[in-house]
Amino acid sequence: MNTAIARFPIVAVIGPQSAVFSGLRRWLSGTLPRGIAGSFRTIQEALDSSLFAAQPPDLAVVLREYSDQYAPSDVSRLIGRMIFSRVLCCSSAWCISDGRTHDVWPAACRTELGSAEARIMHELQEFLRQNPPLSPIAAAEEVFALHAGAVESATTAARTGQSRAVRAFVMSADVPLRTTLQAVLNAAGVQAESGSSEVLAALLMQTAAATPPELLFVDLDGQEHLPAGLTERAAEKIIRIAAITGFAGTQRPAWADELLDKNEFSLQATSLLRRWSA
Repeated sequence: MNTAIARFPIVAVIGPQSAVFSGLRRWLSGTLPRGIAGSFRTIQEALDSSLFAAQPPDLAVVLREYSDQYAPSDVSRLIGRMIFSRVLCCSSAWCISDGRTHDVWPAACRTELGSAEARIMHELQEFLRQNPPLSPIAAAEEVFALHAGAVESATTAARTGQSRAVRAFVMSADVPLRTTLQAVLNAAGVQAESGSSEVLAALLMQTAAATPPELLFVDLDGQEHLPAGLTERAAEKIIRIAAITGFAGTQRPAWADELLDKNEFSLQATSLLRRWSA
């Protein structure tokens, strides 16, 4: 029998004050039972503080507004100091397509601002359950599973305001990938299907009564062209399209409404569903 007594998590925030992250800071202050334990402008300042001196906080949230904001040596020191705790780097939109810093911040420690609340909430829940944090050197499959678990924290919010189930389709030539992404969407309360571009083309030929998909997730990696008529539907807002890729630095295609990272699909897609169904 586990007799350990649960305690409130100690959370520190690293990064200068900025309007970009003001909303996230307010949310953290209102969500944490004891508020933010410490706020520091730089990683160096945090590591030199009394808060990090004896025992590091349970979670360090690093706010990254622009590329190369933090030196690789400082990032390594922080992760090393927090090896038995949790580190989460929240990047602004300026950093999403930048691949230069992806080797600096491990995939297990990264999230974007739009999905930060769901990811932080999941990390706090895992702490309260006394589950160990994911290792910074975790494999991509482990990171994906972590994000999929975080979807549970946002599923209710994703369904709020939906008077009917939303239909979606995942188009990819990669069968394991599209099956996994379909399962993630189904867990978020979406009626999702998946298949190749030929299967999607057949669905788009159906009558209005057959309710073709309203949301489309297109795997850009290896995708050469879209089914006939899809671009026109997107332009008329009959269908909304999110492109997904596993390559950093990829630009959003002109026909896509959003560009998502495969490594963070669970959180980004859930956040997207909340906005698109609002």
